Amino acid sequence: MSKQDEYKKFDDQHETGFEIDSDKALVHRFRTTDNTHMRQDISLEMNRRLKQEIEEFNQGSLKQSRIMVNLTKWIM
Repeated sequence: MSKQDEYKKFDDQHETGFEIDSDKALVHRFRTTDNTHMRQDISLEMNRRLKQEIEEFNQGSLKQSRIMVNLTKWIM
């Protein structure tokens, strides 16, 4: 099984070893390393962070939409 297939089964509980690095440090590590496996692990961490940010954004948007619907109903 390839490492890419393992990523498809990725679980947020999986530790990549890069959890404490800042976003900027993570990008710098990705750009400067030639180690293929390390690049894949860094990509995994970047994807995990992106997924988390998207989920938080969606929750905020959902809350804002509910407020706007209720406000519209109140105005009507």
